[in-house]
Amino acid sequence: GGRGCTAYDVVVNSGFFRTLQVRLGTGQVGGSGGALGALTPPGPPQADPLYLEFFLTVAMEGLSDKYGVELELTGWRVLRNRKFLGSISAQNIRAQPRPHIQELPG
Repeated sequence: GGRGCTAYDVVVNSGFFRTLQVRLGTGQVGGSGGALGALTPPGPPQADPLYLEFFLTVAMEGLSDKYGVELELTGWRVLRNRKFLGSISAQNIRAQPRPHIQELPG
């Protein structure tokens, strides 16, 4: 606390980030007294920590490679009630138009 640091902004599509934080519940065979059991309805969405951890590790390794810095890959936190700290600046993400079908040489 109280020490300066360098911050890197990473822009992630909000819909994609929600899929990182939540995965769909799955129906499970439950034991309701019958021989085969009963199929329970899908449960509520549950967090999938391995999926989120994998994405954040890849993102941080990309920052390390791009900027030549060494980042600690553990001890990170996703803000619960905030999407960012400070002020967020407008971002423009360009997409180069590409044909849907491309011919490959050879």
